[in-house]
Amino acid sequence: MKKLISILATILLAFEFSTAQAETPPIVLMKFTNDTRYQKVDVPDVLSDLVIEKLLSSGKFNLVESKPIDRSLQQDLYDERSREIQNAQAEIANGNFNSLFEGSSFNPKLADSISTAQVGQIVSPEITSKIGQDNGAKYLIQGTIVGMGNDTWRDENAEIGNTIGSIIAAALTKDKSLLKGGADNVVQKAMIVECELRIIEASTGKVVYFRSSTCTAGKEIKGKDVTTKDAPDLQSKEFMNLLNFVSDKLSKGLIKDLDEGKIF
Repeated sequence: MKKLISILATILLAFEFSTAQAETPPIVLMKFTNDTRYQKVDVPDVLSDLVIEKLLSSGKFNLVESKPIDRSLQQDLYDERSREIQNAQAEIANGNFNSLFEGSSFNPKLADSISTAQVGQIVSPEITSKIGQDNGAKYLIQGTIVGMGNDTWRDENAEIGNTIGSIIAAALTKDKSLLKGGADNVVQKAMIVECELRIIEASTGKVVYFRSSTCTAGKEIKGKDVTTKDAPDLQSKEFMNLLNFVSDKLSKGLIKDLDEGKIF
């Protein structure tokens, strides 16, 4: 009897899982793009894999692919704009200015780039519809890493406390060597990753959803000669944990907004 109940429960959960997926339109996740100056490690690959893994495990989205699409919407849009400019230059050279003022660049609803696209703006129906058709998807999830680096600041209160402590210790022990070199510097160091996530209607190129998330992972560093780096340690365990935290925050935010009817 217990075995039968267990089997029925498994079937019911599987049915609920498939029903939840069926209620959302087919969607694909494109590989994240990296708009930062740190290109040495392919962070977009790691972040894209983590996000799609969490979305798949949630069972909330009807993802038609189990891997991110390895295609840069940002590059496609850049190439399209370049062709438009070249065509306009050729028309102007022939004395035809109509194409310049009638071009898509003068469409107020058209986003300047994928990195600046907000809800209601259009990126490129020609490109997005082709991606949708090729993958059997009605919507595209596009993510951009817009910020990545280290932030540091001095904890002045802690440094003052250390200095006072050194003075008191020197006075009590009459050991003036405790004052040599001053107190330790106390530095707060944080690695930061800032991401943006968009959902685009494939057939129209219209941005229907936007979310921005900033995540940090920090630690306190002490020492008389504390130094800090300008770039994050992309190979460190802390940074990989931070990327997992970023993907978790993005995924949970997306799932929450889906449950609240803010997406489709």
